[in-house]
Amino acid sequence: MIQIKIFRTDQGRLVRDFQKQAHYSAWYIPAASSIVVTYSRSPQFVLNDRYDGQLSPETISRSVPPLNRLSDAIWTTWSARTGPNARGLRYLGRDNVVNPDTLSVMKGIFAALHHVEQVFWPGVTSSIDSMIGQALLGTPNGVAAAWLLIDHHSILGRREPTVTIWTYLDDFDGEITPEEMTDGLNNIYMMLWDLGPPLPYN
Repeated sequence: MIQIKIFRTDQGRLVRDFQKQAHYSAWYIPAASSIVVTYSRSPQFVLNDRYDGQLSPETISRSVPPLNRLSDAIWTTWSARTGPNARGLRYLGRDNVVNPDTLSVMKGIFAALHHVEQVFWPGVTSSIDSMIGQALLGTPNGVAAAWLLIDHHSILGRREPTVTIWTYLDDFDGEITPEEMTDGLNNIYMMLWDLGPPLPYN
């Protein structure tokens, strides 16, 4: 597990407020060509949350460091750990999605396809060209995959990703009851981007 703290070196209350909270955590597994993000709290989110959305985009832009997106943070660590093999990145996972906007999209997809808000593994898999894939790519938890491929296409190459979403039950007390199977209260929501192998440019 590697945690990356996001902060500026200049002073001021605004900066001190969020540099204690904004960070990204992920597992980096080169042997499995995988990154699994376990926690992401961007500087922009922290500032908006702490100041109830009252800060202007200009103020936020001045307050966050140049390296602030999740995609940049995880790529910096991945490429440092894998060196010339960085191109081998294949999977980008999101463990325990809690962002309300992302959850709303995921639950809506499950409801539309299966009439429930939880779908266990193997879940729902969609191509990036499908309506479902596009909807997930546009979520706060999905956009990192897009930025990763856009910003680092010179190394990663052209890809045709797919995305899989599913749920599992967090067994807090060691026993899953029939009610827990249906009420959705213990659901953990998961997202996995399979970036696919590098493809030649047509």
